[in-house]
Amino acid sequence: MSVIVVGGRKNEAVCPSCGAPVDGQPRRPRARAFWIGVVIVAALMAVTFGFMVLAVSATAKHEAATSTAGLVSRAEFSINVRDKTMDQVRALLGPPTYTQSGGARSYWYYDRRTYDFETGKPDRSAQVAFEYLTVESVNFR
Repeated sequence: MSVIVVGGRKNEAVCPSCGAPVDGQPRRPRARAFWIGVVIVAALMAVTFGFMVLAVSATAKHEAATSTAGLVSRAEFSINVRDKTMDQVRALLGPPTYTQSGGARSYWYYDRRTYDFETGKPDRSAQVAFEYLTVESVNFR
């Protein structure tokens, strides 16, 4: 920088290429433009976060509706109760949701314990049919 007298003022710095007076301080970006940028970035982040929350929520609802966690396949359920007595089935599965009986046959129903392996969908209930106190068959609805 060189010192010259411009308009009667001494010791004022000038631009070496054009000769215009310079105050000696580097220029800062405009505050307004900076804050507009901050607001735009914050808005984009909020929208992105919102979409992520919605996606996770929808996925969680879908998984809860079609989840097989805690359920056993129809085949596994059938194998576990095959040729068991009523007492053995109760010890293995706990008390049934509801029962029906008539003559030598009894039916025990276990709600939401099994799923269809082929479709991955939970069954509404599993019916254990007893004849003369031993499991005769298992059916699924």
